[in-house]
Amino acid sequence: MLKTIEDVVKNRICTGCGTCAGNCRFHALAMKETGTGTIVPVIDKDKCTHCGICDRVCPQINISQAMADSLSLPDGEPVKDVFLAKASDSVLVTKGQTGGFVRALLAWALDTGAITSAVCVVDNKADPLRPTVRVITNADEILDVAISKYCPVAVNTVLQDIRDRGGRCAYVGLGCQMQGLQLAMEMNPGIRETVALRIGLFCDRVMTYKAADYLVRCCKADPERVRKFDYRSKTWRGYPGDPEVVTDDGNRLHASRYCRIDSRELFTPIHCRLCDDKLNALADISVGDPHGLKSEIPFPTAVIVRSDRGESFVRQAVESGRLDVQPGDYAMVKKGQKIAGRRVSTREFGRYMLGRHLQIPALLHRKNPQIESVRQTPAGRVLHRWQFFIATEKGSQLVEKTPWRIHLLRAVPRWVKKNTLGRLVRCAKSLGILRRIR
Repeated sequence: MLKTIEDVVKNRICTGCGTCAGNCRFHALAMKETGTGTIVPVIDKDKCTHCGICDRVCPQINISQAMADSLSLPDGEPVKDVFLAKASDSVLVTKGQTGGFVRALLAWALDTGAITSAVCVVDNKADPLRPTVRVITNADEILDVAISKYCPVAVNTVLQDIRDRGGRCAYVGLGCQMQGLQLAMEMNPGIRETVALRIGLFCDRVMTYKAADYLVRCCKADPERVRKFDYRSKTWRGYPGDPEVVTDDGNRLHASRYCRIDSRELFTPIHCRLCDDKLNALADISVGDPHGLKSEIPFPTAVIVRSDRGESFVRQAVESGRLDVQPGDYAMVKKGQKIAGRRVSTREFGRYMLGRHLQIPALLHRKNPQIESVRQTPAGRVLHRWQFFIATEKGSQLVEKTPWRIHLLRAVPRWVKKNTLGRLVRCAKSLGILRRIR
């Protein structure tokens, strides 16, 4: 079993959430980028006192009491209400990922004093391909908040900062980051009293930093001259967005959205294949893309309210006119996000990890106590072996050297691929080939 964060890193399942570094009182931990494009904690042996706090707050080693309680619920997670929402301010909608819900809610909360600060991911001017985390304190900074960044960010490294600031803080993060935050809150009353609202983002996966480097090359841009980079910019062809690079001389370069979609499997770290907390069960409010949902609101955000605190924040923001909402369906949200299939794939990949004598996260053990008895098909074993290999340093280097394979897959538009067989059949019929064969 996993006992220390060194075991977590050794088994290649560190999420890079930064909870261990954010709780170390002696600043003995720093988050560093690896050769595979992930981030992991590095221990300064001279400063480390072996107090064990970092091991106790690691979400891969331990399960919080709140998570254990949620697993006992009928749906495996708390759900109070579900709806579709969109910011009333058109500027926030344009700047946001889908409906601008998170930006509108934070702006209202900062304006009214419901919160005094918010932890968000922002663009890093020093290195646009490596975003960073910031504690914002006024509504004017909301526009600086980055839209979705599909790369690792050690958000929880600011835990000591928000504890020292005091006040009421809103926290925006992914499922793995929320799990680490919850463990820190249960151990540290100062953090628990400071965090007033947790906004969780739906997360299919993060991709390694190698993906950002690759997408910049797809835009035919020089990585050294990048001033701004977006994974899903809507300025070129609208929703759902395409990779966009703004160079030093102001040129905007784009690549097809399928550059990102079709290459996701090549840049997915191992820990994301072992996580099925896609809907962020520990957040007060979970938000994400409304896949499969019909809405009268154009480009809305799917919102799951999980706690009384989250319900209070949303209700007041709607009453103030900051949000436009309509009812939603939780079952349709789960179906659109393909939750059932995700749980199967995580279980099978966990079985593969155990077969290689590697450890898996404690939460996956808890959800699937009979995971060792799961049977895999030969095709599944081959798939998982390939997925594991490309997440290693050697595999990531191989991907960098052979980008033409991905370009080849995208040489034909996706709608043509879907209809290729039908087109060939129709062409053969028109030429009389099928009749001759018969």
